[in-house]
Amino acid sequence: MSQLELVDLEGFGKKLLRHNDKMFPSFVSDLLKIKSLKTNADDTFVVAYPKSGTTWTEEIVWLIQNNLDLEKANSIAHTERVLFLDEVPMTKCDQISSPRVFKTHLTFDYLPENIETKSKLIYVMRNPKDMLVSYLHFVKWIKGFSFTGEFDLILNHFLQNKIIYGNWCEHVNQFYECPKVLFITYEDLVEEPFETIKKIACFLGKEMSDDQIWRLVDFTSFKNMKTNESFYFQEADQTKTQNQRDLFFRKGKIGDWVNYFDEKMSFSLEQKLKCELNPNIQIRYHFSN
Repeated sequence: MSQLELVDLEGFGKKLLRHNDKMFPSFVSDLLKIKSLKTNADDTFVVAYPKSGTTWTEEIVWLIQNNLDLEKANSIAHTERVLFLDEVPMTKCDQISSPRVFKTHLTFDYLPENIETKSKLIYVMRNPKDMLVSYLHFVKWIKGFSFTGEFDLILNHFLQNKIIYGNWCEHVNQFYECPKVLFITYEDLVEEPFETIKKIACFLGKEMSDDQIWRLVDFTSFKNMKTNESFYFQEADQTKTQNQRDLFFRKGKIGDWVNYFDEKMSFSLEQKLKCELNPNIQIRYHFSN
């Protein structure tokens, strides 16, 4: 396996890591060690491309796995309860008690061997147009990226597979095509939170009453999560005026992409998906009603 190297990418003021022609944030320094992580049967890994609903889903998963301990969820930092596998040192993974919940944006080639049979994997897909809009705002306001470009550059990176974490279609296809993975969408969480949380609980082997599910729907609503003090965000550039909470919880809507994509942009993205995305994958760009 080739080594990591620091490289420049147009629009980014800070260097990124590259491995096998795939870009990663500079903080993924233990990337090549993650494969050796020892997993447990009660581990849950929430996987998604960046800005696709990972934080939302992992909070739901943690609460299900911890018997809806809302008090603990409010009082202990989210980053201490759910480990961001891409960022934390491997030594820290052994220091938290079971059941462990991990967040990652990595594909199977970097994750622990046979993870899909040894642990639980939940994959979250978000329609790529809204994902890219959210991604733009995220990289613009994080010091570790110092992105100075505009949306057309982000889209160009996406089309050329230069975007961080690589080819979006390959990323989604890989997990969609694995029968051991629970595949949900961001749009499911927005439009059908009760049904989606019930599906997650069943996948994790947890029985929940309707009342418990509705409590979890309320606690993890976009409005409540945005005001939850347990979320510690990455350091924003203080020269910007953006509220730091907006880094992870900006709008929480479906369809904001219409304010950024023109007809030509949409056509280019949709042509890529037509050629590369599994045709059985359904994407919702607007609310269903």
